[in-house]
Amino acid sequence: MVDTGLVRTLTLIYSLSLLVLLSRIQFNLLGRQAYVASILALAPESRTASEPSVQQIRLREETGWGDLELQRSFLSFSWWLVHRGWKTIMTRVNAAVEEVFNKYPLTWLYELIGVCRLRIL
Repeated sequence: MVDTGLVRTLTLIYSLSLLVLLSRIQFNLLGRQAYVASILALAPESRTASEPSVQQIRLREETGWGDLELQRSFLSFSWWLVHRGWKTIMTRVNAAVEEVFNKYPLTWLYELIGVCRLRIL
């Protein structure tokens, strides 16, 4: 029999790590998009109306639909992780904990945690 507290703790650690990583990537993408938009706003207009500058062409290409699709994919994966993915993670963690901790008793782990808690207090 595996301790559910240990399984839940490890599941929480893995789920939060993934969620923080995904949030960090999402914020970087949003920041990049805001940066490119500000550069586009500050970019000098070309001298002739018929020929845009090379900078303007490159910046307009970077602000295409790809960023929006990428953001949607990260948001949908974040939603999946929060609503359904943690169950998959918990199943994998439970199997790993059962495999490892059925060989070794958990009493030594509880003793070490108890010693740590006494030192903290």
